[in-house]
Amino acid sequence: MTVLAGVVVPRVSARRAAACDARRLSDVQAIADALEHYKLDTGDCPASVGAGWETSTSGTFLAPLVEEGYLRDVPEDPTNDATHNYQYQRFTEGSNGCVGSGNYYVPGVLGFELNETATANTGYFQCSGHDWSTDFDFVIGGGASLR
Repeated sequence: MTVLAGVVVPRVSARRAAACDARRLSDVQAIADALEHYKLDTGDCPASVGAGWETSTSGTFLAPLVEEGYLRDVPEDPTNDATHNYQYQRFTEGSNGCVGSGNYYVPGVLGFELNETATANTGYFQCSGHDWSTDFDFVIGGGASLR
């Protein structure tokens, strides 16, 4: 019986970790889609709450997207702690060497559970002044491009 448990438990743990990572990818894509629709409708992306990065651990993460109906619920990382969370920040046009039509947005995933997920899904968002893929396990952005 002990041998069987030694085989089954790691497989179940790996499946759970893979499911959490799949949810992270799905959630950040839903966030990016909602941000893009919000920006198209309003002409801007939601302001970040406070200075710096807004996180899914803060309790106010992307509240305007939910309040305005762009997201049904606030996405929350399956672990949602200091090492596994979602982050968002709005930047002003021209900052970090990014150009576009107004402000731009960067949502990212901090922390995958499986190295395979991180390797297969790096994400990408870079301007001449900053490469956010070095800050996150997965990142996408919108509303700006490399200068």
